[in-house]
Amino acid sequence: MANTYTHRVVSLKKSNGIYLNIVNSIVVEVTVSDGTNSLSHNYTIGLSDPVDDGNNNSFIEYNSLTEAQLISWLTSNDIEYEQVKVDIDRKLKESLQDDVESNFPWS
Repeated sequence: MANTYTHRVVSLKKSNGIYLNIVNSIVVEVTVSDGTNSLSHNYTIGLSDPVDDGNNNSFIEYNSLTEAQLISWLTSNDIEYEQVKVDIDRKLKESLQDDVESNFPWS
């Protein structure tokens, strides 16, 4: 079974620049599940300043932002999102390994 991923915005950083209340970065909690086990980790996603195309088509007013839009900024960036999935998949595998602190084979 393939891993599934869920997302939740934990926080964001904003500033005033060309527009008021520009979101500069978001912290997204990503949870991975293999159907039996799950693990969550926070990822900080940096965002570039919006490009003023003269029509304001690419800019969303801060008060109009939704969590789904913020999460889509992560999931629609194929390269960055693939890195997040590889990292959290690795963390899940590591969390399932047994820690051996004594009773080594050579003891």
